[in-house]
Amino acid sequence: MVNPAAKRALRTRLVTRSLRHNLALGVFLALPCGIANATPALTVLITFNGTDGAGPTSGLIADPAGGFYGATGFGGTLTECEGNGCGTVFELTPPPAGGQAWTETVLFAFDDTDGAVPTGLVAGADGNLYGAANDIAVGAPGFGTVFKLTPPSRRQTAWVETPLFTFNPAGGRTPIGGLVTDAAGALFGTTSDGGKSDHGTVFELKPLGKHQTSWKEKILTSFQNFKHGSDPLGTLIFDKAGDLYGTTAAGGTNGDGAVFELTPPAAGSNAWKLRVLTSFNGIDGEEPWGSLLADAAGNLYGTTNEGGTFGDGTVFKLEVPAPGHTAWTKKVLFSFNGTGGESPYAGLIADAAGNLYGTTYYGGASSACKGGCGTVFELSPPAYDRTAWTETVLASFDGTNGAGPHGSLIADAAGNLYGTTSTGGATTSCDCGTVFELTGTGFALMP
Repeated sequence: MVNPAAKRALRTRLVTRSLRHNLALGVFLALPCGIANATPALTVLITFNGTDGAGPTSGLIADPAGGFYGATGFGGTLTECEGNGCGTVFELTPPPAGGQAWTETVLFAFDDTDGAVPTGLVAGADGNLYGAANDIAVGAPGFGTVFKLTPPSRRQTAWVETPLFTFNPAGGRTPIGGLVTDAAGALFGTTSDGGKSDHGTVFELKPLGKHQTSWKEKILTSFQNFKHGSDPLGTLIFDKAGDLYGTTAAGGTNGDGAVFELTPPAAGSNAWKLRVLTSFNGIDGEEPWGSLLADAAGNLYGTTNEGGTFGDGTVFKLEVPAPGHTAWTKKVLFSFNGTGGESPYAGLIADAAGNLYGTTYYGGASSACKGGCGTVFELSPPAYDRTAWTETVLASFDGTNGAGPHGSLIADAAGNLYGTTSTGGATTSCDCGTVFELTGTGFALMP
């Protein structure tokens, strides 16, 4: 069981180290519009109790049976990591016909020999789960690991964890963002520290050979100049051409963060090309921690957890350059004001009508948490002849049903939204977080 006092201290650590989610939708979904919204209803599917995990700060990914996989940054049955557990990977199975309760299964609990503080998961085409753990690893304390979880073999029940790679300062350290994978099964991610100038890296991992467990790292870029970005914390996304896009929480022209693009090597070259698409200046946002979202035209959407009109964060859009031009155009779509949410650490997802959905760590209607317990929000595009996006707070957390949502949302085929909160929940002895469902939002997925 996680000690409550230690957990409150860990909550601060979770925020300051900015563990990020691994899920962001890559394109807008094309469906007819006109779906009417019902009154959204928030349901807590599970409350973590420490032994099954604590402090989930990344989003969920779907499993083939209609359930979800996720990770918690702390907790578990082991006593390493200052007695609070080093984190878990869990599975949520939907209720059987006629039932209401979801079933949670802990697939793996970390200790300080195989990594600690997992930051999110990605499903491989091979049926395995992959993820990064940003903290302790034997032989390299604090550098982090990349791991694989293999489903049970025939007549077995236990998932098998395999450490694939241990980071070192030269090759990057502290992988806080999640991973993405390409068609060939290679893994791509970021480290918030390390590299040539200790401003972080973007890396690629490939297996050395068939049936081999050791993977080889290639540094695609090492952020060497603070003006080119520093401290990448979010998960990367690919475009159709194979370019990678991401954010840095610091650096850029003004030191308030940046959005970057990495272009694959040209013919005859082995070097990826780094380009800063925009730098933030506080007025238009500050500290983008989350992943980006791309629409069908290639425009990018994201959040900053500070800055904007009220200093509480923004939602922004980067429009692709016009023909014959190279500069991307940045627009602030919305500035948070506390009551409607504050500090959106996570990235966004979008529905068929182009509405944007996300979470804020603070703010909202509840006073149970200092600064508010966080929200789930929707941003609707401007009506005809209007310019302002409209925010609707779909849910305000109150501590009992969770607090501090830190990861991105995920939607099922019925349009229900799912996510995690890093703290809160009904277990009074453990401020360990929840998994929640939000119904009645009108969100529609492609069939």
